[in-house]
Amino acid sequence: RQGELSIEERLIGKDARDDELIKGSAGSKVDLYNCYVKQALADMMEKESKVKWGNRISFVLLPFTIAIRDDPFLYIRDAKAVMDRKKLSYEAICTFRYAHLVFKLFGLKPVAALTHKIVSNTTLAFSNVVGPQEEISLYGHPVTYIAPTVYGHPLALTLHFQSYCDKLTISMAVDEDVIPDPHRLCNDLEESINIIKAAVLKTAFPKNVV
Repeated sequence: RQGELSIEERLIGKDARDDELIKGSAGSKVDLYNCYVKQALADMMEKESKVKWGNRISFVLLPFTIAIRDDPFLYIRDAKAVMDRKKLSYEAICTFRYAHLVFKLFGLKPVAALTHKIVSNTTLAFSNVVGPQEEISLYGHPVTYIAPTVYGHPLALTLHFQSYCDKLTISMAVDEDVIPDPHRLCNDLEESINIIKAAVLKTAFPKNVV
């Protein structure tokens, strides 16, 4: 079955045509305050301030292609190009405004059904959060790592990349009927990150430089 094949067996070779590549879409959450409003916390805390508190959460759909590349940096360049286009677009704002309008007109259930429909047609959800750069403690107990996760949404795969100090934690929420070996997938992701890291080090510190 397709779900029982490894990632390498399902990848299409680098000589494949565009219509033969495995393509999908990832959903990424967006905080409109941080991305668009840029409101300073000090301004929000001023007395009699008219700035609204709370998060303004929306999301964007990110197209991606699964393929083997000769240059590991192509993955990063492609992903950055897509994110730059999304940041310059009004997709997140329009999605939030549309959902807010549906909520005002019809209530919570239609908004929940609409969100469920969109998420159900997304290949995976992706989260990449930069954590504290120094070690922290919680009520006197040192925090060794941070691993976020979610539960209950209609997606077969959710990926979380969480940094903390000099560590990177990969946590996944998977549907084992679709992905029967999530540990293998996690190992493949770790190997991919190591390949990109090795390429960065090779570029930054070439051997032929004296």
